[in-house]
Amino acid sequence: MKKITPTKSVTHPISSKIISGLRKTNSKKIVDIAELRDAKINAENLEKTIITEKQLSRLDPLHGVYILFSREIVTMWDG
Repeated sequence: MKKITPTKSVTHPISSKIISGLRKTNSKKIVDIAELRDAKINAENLEKTIITEKQLSRLDPLHGVYILFSREIVTMWDG
């Protein structure tokens, strides 16, 4: 994108605000909405795979701890 540089000194408050706003907008990061949508879908799918407390209560307590720990490791690893 081409930089906006005034040819004359800007003394009008409205034009100063517009140029300032354009400079701020030009320096902002761009967010890809498709990536946000995909991240939400991945999070929902991950949420479906998490074992519930009712399912954990049927298991041996040590096995439950193992499941929760391994789930945390996988979540951190996948980032």
